[in-house]
Amino acid sequence: MRILRRGATSALLVVGLLSSVRAEARSVHGATIPDGAEPTGQVNQFIARRPWNKIMTELRRTYRRVPGVVFRRVSTPPRIRAWYIQNTRAGRTWDGINVYEDLAKRTVYLSVLPSARRR
Repeated sequence: MRILRRGATSALLVVGLLSSVRAEARSVHGATIPDGAEPTGQVNQFIARRPWNKIMTELRRTYRRVPGVVFRRVSTPPRIRAWYIQNTRAGRTWDGINVYEDLAKRTVYLSVLPSARRR
């Protein structure tokens, strides 16, 4: 019986540690920004030096089960790849996230759009 209690305590400790790692992700106006994104010096704009696929995978994993969050492809010039993550939930604090990559520079940019609505 003591072994089972110790095992349960260890399992809870591991779950707590794993959940605390995700809790440290950056949040801007309530929108979660991928790990490693750095501010560019402009308000609500970030640059990520990780590959496009990893950034988009992390964003999809974060928002795939959130009701009211929709991924939309943006029509762009040939050397730019872009998606708009739209937040349509009532009482939202952010309207969307622009994610685009300059294929010449291989750099991913993120821009969070705060909600214009007042609560």
